[in-house]
Amino acid sequence: MRGAVVSIQVAVLLVFILAIAVALAGYLYTTFYSSLQYTYIALTQAYIYPTPSGAEVKICFSVGGSGGLTITGVELDGRPAASFKVYVRGAEAGEV
Repeated sequence: MRGAVVSIQVAVLLVFILAIAVALAGYLYTTFYSSLQYTYIALTQAYIYPTPSGAEVKICFSVGGSGGLTITGVELDGRPAASFKVYVRGAEAGEV
């Protein structure tokens, strides 16, 4: 009878350990997966340079999280810019 009691105790202990491991794995998976779905933009610097045709604005920002960021338009004081170019590390790019 003593061997059966020890086996039941080991089985119950294993069930608790597995339940805790599965719960921890699920928590870690959802935490890290949700952090990959988040993209943030932090504006670091902005400069305005006068040009003969108007003004040139340079905006420096940091992007974090996952995926790429595509700039589709720029507004200054509520007015859309006539044209804009996106540069990443000195080269023109379509996606940041």
